[in-house]
Parts: sequence; structure tokens; C-alpha cells
Amino acid sequence: MKKDINKEKFLSYFNNLDEKNFLIKDEKKRKKIFDFYQKNDFPNQKTENWKHTNISQIFKSSYNLNYDIKNIDFEKYLIPNLNANILVFVNGIFQKENSKIISKDLIIENLKEAKKKYLSIFDENFEKTEVSLENNFTALNTLFADDGIFIYVPKNKVIKENIHLIFISDGLKKKAFLSQIRNLIILDENSKAKIISSYTSSKLSKNFTNAVSEIILKSNSDLELNILEDEGNKSFLLNNNKVFQNKNSNFSCNTITINGNLIRNDLSVSFKEEFCKCSLNALYLADKKQHFDNFVFVNHENANCKSEQNYRGIIDEKAIIVFLGKIFVAKNSQQTDAKQLNKNVLLSDFAKVYSKPQLEIYADDVSCAHGSSTGQLDKDLKMR
Repeated sequence: MKKDINKEKFLSYFNNLDEKNFLIKDEKKRKKIFDFYQKNDFPNQKTENWKHTNISQIFKSSYNLNYDIKNIDFEKYLIPNLNANILVFVNGIFQKENSKIISKDLIIENLKEAKKKYLSIFDENFEKTEVSLENNFTALNTLFADDGIFIYVPKNKVIKENIHLIFISDGLKKKAFLSQIRNLIILDENSKAKIISSYTSSKLSKNFTNAVSEIILKSNSDLELNILEDEGNKSFLLNNNKVFQNKNSNFSCNTITINGNLIRNDLSVSFKEEFCKCSLNALYLADKKQHFDNFVFVNHENANCKSEQNYRGIIDEKAIIVFLGKIFVAKNSQQTDAKQLNKNVLLSDFAKVYSKPQLEIYADDVSCAHGSSTGQLDKDLKMR
């Protein structure tokens, strides 16, 4: 069998890493993930859920993993007048001196430190979703991610202050930078929090950010996650979020994508118990030759759950948008209420949208609907 050059090339970037820094130290678990990586190819246009997204340009660059971080204006990435806990990462490395924690009931650390301080919580929840086996990018992230964020909201605690996570990629002008971010977010029973997650990068340099987040919501917990993606014109971002919801939990996610060369969002939500709710919304504004891809999967594997998807965008010039949304309703998932909507407006004759909402239903007592529309503005429309 011919060796996959891309797989060998990406593995070579991590040859000199110290095994002491690996997030998974169990050899059997590491071997399982590594074997998965070796047996599978990176997603390509023959992969069903990636067929409208050509990621070959990611592999054309050679990437740097380490260099000195200098002259970054951190102030410009803050949200004015926002009362928030702030955690800053540059190229996947935690910037303690530019971060601050103001909430007393919140346990929040960079992932490396959390593994030492909260080992039992970490071991119980890290890789609980098996996100490593989604594709070769998530496998690489799990094997070699350098750092990320650990958020734990204890039982019966409501965090009133926002939690603002700022992930900055800042590569050299002539050399691309690869950063791998791994996040673990856990809300215990009857807890509540609001997170803002910002992904941004230098407008001049080429960067590749491979981000993976696991989110575990225990019974009666409530999380609002707001994702802002404002990457550079030469940057690639793969952002994979996998969510497990337990009984009567509520999850809302609002994703705003406004800039970047190629951005792929994978959002997967699984209802592990009854009476869960999720609301997934997105706004994307694409122009030039930008390519934004949203893959959304909601797994109704238990009864009496409700989900809503509402993805909308405006596309100009030669930009391309992909939306693939899937709702799966298992046989025992009666009283399911699921809705899915994708709407797009094209501002040029060259902009493209590939939209495919899907329903797969095996229960008979359900209320499910989906729809998609793409159109241009009326050329005779006059400003009033």
C-alpha cells in the first residue's frame, strides 16, 4: 500500500515532542487513536460529509510549531465594557500574564495544569465523547495537542460573569504556523454559564488552527456558547465541538463567521438522556474566495427532546458556503421536536452555496421539519 504523504508529513511535525506533555498517557488509549490515524485518510472530497470542501491547500504548506511571541496588542481582542473572565492563548500557548479570573465559583485552568490539579474530573471526562475518532484531524489533536482550556462549573453554581476565551494565531510572514487547541468544558448538575470563544489571527501570516472542544452537560445544566471566527485572509481553521447532554440540560450555540481563508465547523450534539434542549444558530458573511463549511449533527437518541437549527448567511464575490445539517431520531426517541433551517443570500453571480438539510427518523411520534432556501437580491430593489 502506498504511504499517505500527508499523514507522514503531519506526524513528522510532532516527532520531537516530549511524551511527558501528552494529555493521554495510557498507552492502550494512545495506540487505539494512533491506529485509527494510520488506518484512515484525512477527509477529502470523496468523504461524504466533506465532498464540497477541498482541504488540499492545507497540506501544501510546511508548518512551524514554535517561535517567540512578540509585539502582540492583546487589548484589541477584548470586548469593550464586558465583565468577564478572560483567558488568552497565542499559538496554543496559555498567556497567564494577559489573563484574569474574576468568578469565585468557577474552576478554570489551562488544560496542562488542570490535569495535575483536577485529575479525577479530567480523567472522567476527557475523551468521553471519543471525538478523537471523528477524523484524522481530531485524532492528531488528541494525540499531540499542546494545551487548551479546562472549565468546570461545580454543582448548583451559576456563573454570572462571562467567560471569554481568546485564541490568537500569529505566524511569521514567510512561514505558516500550526497550533492545536484542546478544550474540555464541564457543567455539573444545576449549573449555568456563558462562554464567548474567539478565534482570530494575523491578517498577514498563514496559519492553521486545529481546534477540538468536548462539552459535557450534566443534569439540569445550562450553557450558552458564542463562537466568533475572525481569521486572517490566509488562515485555515478547523473547529470541532462535540457535546453530550444529560437529563433536562439546555445548550445554545451561536456561531458568527466573518473572515478566514478556509473555515470548517463541526458541531455534534448528542442527547444522552431525556428532556434535553438545544438551539444551534449561525451567521456567516463570506466574500473574496473564502470558503466556510458548517456540518451540524444532532443525535436524538432519547425521548422528549427538542432541537432547533437556524443557519443564515450572506455570500459575495467568489465565496463558497457549505451547509450540511443532519437530525437523527432513534427508534425509542418518541415525542421528539426537531427543526432545521438554512437560508442564504447571494450578492454576486459567482458566489456559491451547497446546502443539504437531512432528517433520518426511526420513531413515529415526532414533530420534525427542515428547509433550505438560497436566492439573490432583487436587482430592481431600490434603497428607501
